[in-house]
Amino acid sequence: MKSASFVIFLTVALVLTAGVLAAILIYFDPFSSQGIIFVLFYTALFLFLAGFFTLILFLLKRAVLSKKDDWQLIPGSVRQGFLLAILGNSFLCLQRHQLLAWWSSLVVIGVLMTTELFFKFRKQK
Repeated sequence: MKSASFVIFLTVALVLTAGVLAAILIYFDPFSSQGIIFVLFYTALFLFLAGFFTLILFLLKRAVLSKKDDWQLIPGSVRQGFLLAILGNSFLCLQRHQLLAWWSSLVVIGVLMTTELFFKFRKQK
């Protein structure tokens, strides 16, 4: 996949997920909604955050690491974007259930950092 088509695809996906997220926030009351609305909200938020962080990380890596080919930057950016989206969703979910504290934040960050290190340093076959 060429980097231009990747950026265009990600931008279109971002606009669509932002629209879905805005529709959920506008049309549903969080205090009287059923559980399915929260599942839809967290799913839309996850997809939006994953696309947003992936796009930002890809563009930053492309600007900083200009000697590498663009296609080499895509897998790492997608992986890190998904991990940051998991981090954001985890914090929001913990806060919703009033379980967010500094130690629970450190546990979530530690698990995600371990996951990133596992994927970064695993042996390629």
